[in-house]
Amino acid sequence: MASNNFYLVPQIRAEDKYFDVNVQEILRSVLAPSGKFDLKEEHATKDEFGIDCRVLLRLNVNCQSKVVEGWTIALKMHDERIDGFDWEAEFTTVEGNIGRGWHRHQWSQREQSAKHAKIPAPDLAGTDAREQFLIRTLSMMRIKTNARDYGDQLSISEGNPI
Repeated sequence: MASNNFYLVPQIRAEDKYFDVNVQEILRSVLAPSGKFDLKEEHATKDEFGIDCRVLLRLNVNCQSKVVEGWTIALKMHDERIDGFDWEAEFTTVEGNIGRGWHRHQWSQREQSAKHAKIPAPDLAGTDAREQFLIRTLSMMRIKTNARDYGDQLSISEGNPI
């Protein structure tokens, strides 16, 4: 029987994850007319027996909205949100309280999803620029990106015919 590997989610969330993209490349994508970014990367981890496991993770960013309250970022596995941030005028926290504004999606092993469990994310208060949103959320989700911006290289080489 094939495993969906959702039992690995708590440790995956706690680990550094690498996506071979630069923050500026993501920013260019979300500033394009679609306002969206989507990338899949393989993540290496170990199971409870120390056996190497590889899972395919997907990073989705949507900054199509002109207002910050419409921005969202999600880390997915098997097309199911396992982590992420977004904004709601009012939401129910994991403790059952009413929250407002930015929140982080928490993993629920019972539901095998992070859609409904939410905790306030005060670290995002005052976020007013897409780059700031990306840098803060990627850092909090422990997502590492490439320091090199390959997009700049493409635009340079396109202007100089060989």
